[in-house]
Amino acid sequence: MVRDLMVHEGKIAPAFCKAAAACATGMGVVIDRAAKTFALPEAATADNIYVVHKERIPTGVYAGIADLSDYFEESNTVAADEFAPLWMYEFGEEFAVDAYNTTNVTAEAAGQYLAVGTDGKWDIAASGVASKYRLVGLYDDAGHALARIEVMDATGTNS
Repeated sequence: MVRDLMVHEGKIAPAFCKAAAACATGMGVVIDRAAKTFALPEAATADNIYVVHKERIPTGVYAGIADLSDYFEESNTVAADEFAPLWMYEFGEEFAVDAYNTTNVTAEAAGQYLAVGTDGKWDIAASGVASKYRLVGLYDDAGHALARIEVMDATGTNS
């Protein structure tokens, strides 16, 4: 699940790539432009991260339902070889995701810089890793705990 909290409108979201493997909205991915795919990073990184989004269009037996929960599984899972829009957040924007390491990303970790692990989940960046993504804290989204992330103008590191 990804929740846009403060974003610039009119964002260009690359939608020409398909998932190399199954993933979920809110996960951080990297693009392979030559193969026109996106995938989880091969190593933890905070560089060139795109966040997976998905159009909320019900299909199959759910096609006639107009008001599904934002947490409806079909709206938040992306299958391998499925196309999905990818957002790269910019300075001044904030978003919240449920794809994070719940052991390390806690309310007490607010102010720490984040990176995306090989599982696509947001985590506290290792010491010395430059990142523009900083944890604001946890965000209560109607009983769902999301990691609230702000995008900084300049990169920073955790000590």
